[in-house]
Formats: sequence, structure tokens, C-alpha cells
Amino acid sequence: MHELEHHGLVKIPLGGRPDGIYWVRFYRGDPACVAVLTEVPGNPSLSLTNAISTIASTLAGRFSVNLRELVVFDVYPRHGGRPAAWTRVSFTHDGTERAPGRGQWRREVAKNQFTSEPEWWSSSRREVERLVGAHLPDLPSHEELLDQVRAEGGGTSQAIWQAVFTAVEVSELPPPHNPSSCHWAPRFEAIASRKVRRGGSTQGLDAGREFIQTITPEDLAACRYHDADWASIADESVRIVEELGRRDASDYRAGARRSALPETDRAWLESLFWDPVDVAGGGYTNGQHRGCALRFSGARRAAVVTDLEYLGEEEDNWIYEGDG
Repeated sequence: MHELEHHGLVKIPLGGRPDGIYWVRFYRGDPACVAVLTEVPGNPSLSLTNAISTIASTLAGRFSVNLRELVVFDVYPRHGGRPAAWTRVSFTHDGTERAPGRGQWRREVAKNQFTSEPEWWSSSRREVERLVGAHLPDLPSHEELLDQVRAEGGGTSQAIWQAVFTAVEVSELPPPHNPSSCHWAPRFEAIASRKVRRGGSTQGLDAGREFIQTITPEDLAACRYHDADWASIADESVRIVEELGRRDASDYRAGARRSALPETDRAWLESLFWDPVDVAGGGYTNGQHRGCALRFSGARRAAVVTDLEYLGEEEDNWIYEGDG
């Protein structure tokens, strides 16, 4: 028979990382103790699985248990439509053979120790309850559980960034640096290779400047990126950005969908807001083929992303839905 000794959160030091926060149901018994470890929302550090060896050894010390006498279960609860997953974890401990379970071990001669990576064996809540001889107590509801995690210094968040669209002079757009999808990409590659052999830049912008000087009207007609009416598309993109002001890209996309442009051109206009031309550091981080099309369109200005605006943090915690 096993006796429940701990039912709550624990914080585990994880070296140079933030402390991990996990839920532990610890049972003391004979011949082995049982630790049921559960991942929780708001854990600010390594996942339960990735930190399992450190967690197990830390708990063995806290509860004064020899590792060879500790049976460990790894539990990922239900969340986001995913079912709960229960696994039994086996280790090889210093100076002992693997316990419990199967697996290979190797000897580190220099340390005179037996070591191995942990192994996971499919299990279930029912198996654990049979082992400890009792019904496992439930964890709190999501709201209460997350409040407890926050009280321990947990809770996860993510930075929110908004693309800043600016109407820029098309003549100031950078040259392409690696137009791999262009009909005339082999010409660019030949120019770039020649420059490298002569000790020139390997970044592509120098080659791009020379490349665009070789493009003829006949060349433009052969490349699919130049099929659209980019002058009208550019004008519409500027109109939308200037009429709406600083907004989320989804608002610009909604404005693009209402445009009176023909369907194909309207689709290209929308692309400028859901997959924008992005210019930074003197080159493109996205959209160089459309940037090239804009350069040859005769348009004066076009809306492109030139910066990112920090909007703050938002919580990024999954919803605990139970472990059954």
C-alpha cells in the first residue's frame, strides 16, 4: 500500500534556465515509491519530458529516496483536443542496473558508472492507480491551476509585433539578391558567379544591380511576375495604407478585398498585405520578385513593410483539460 505524501506544484532548478514548474503526486511505499509528474500550463522552462532526468533526481533528493526505489510516470494532460498521454519512465542510475523496465546500458569506464538515456513505456492512469492501490486525486481546474503556477513565478507570454507599412518610392526599392523563381534566374546566377570569381560581393545585391540593367521589355514579357498591372496595384496599396493609417495587416487586407481592381490584380494587391514585400538593411527579407515587378511597372510609390512595432505581451498558456 502506498501513502500520498505530496500533491502539488514543485519548482525544479534547471541550470541556466528558469526553474521548471510541474505538478507532482508523490507516493511513499514499499518496495518502491511512485512519482506521478504532470506538465502544467504556464511552465516557463523545459517541458516535463525534456527535463525528466533532472526532475527525477531532484525529487529523489527532496523526498530522501534512492533513485533505484523511485518509479516515475510522465503525464501530459488533455489540451487543445489532444488526449492525455501517460508513460512510465525508466532510468539507469549510477552504480545500479536499469530499474524498472528494459533497455540497453553502457559503461563509462573513466567514471566507473552505468548510465543511459531515460526510456518511456506506454502506461495509463489505471495502471498507476493499481500500482499505488488508490484513486489518484485530481489536479485543480485550469483557472486555479494556472493561478498557482503564476504564484510560483510561472506563466508564459509572447511578444506581439505589428508590421509597419510605408508608402515608399519604388525607385528606392533594392535590387533582387537571389531571384531563384525568376524566369531569368540563370542570367542572375551567371552574373553573380562572375562577380565572385573577380572577388566581388557574394551577397547578391551587386549582382542584382547589374542584373536589372540587363532586363529588356521582351524579358519582362517572359516572366510571370510581370503579367499583372503593377502600377495600379501599387497605387491601390498606397491609397489603402494612407486612408487607414497605422493598422493591423488584416485591416489592409480587408481594404484590398474591396478594391475595384480586376480579380487577378486584386489577388496580387492582397498579397502585399498577407505576404508583404519586406525591406530591411538595404535588401529584401521577403518579396524580392514582386519588388522587381514594381520597379519596372512605372509606379511611383508602393506599400511595403519597413519596420516592426512592438505592441506588448500577451499570455501564451494552453488550457488544462484534465488527465483522464
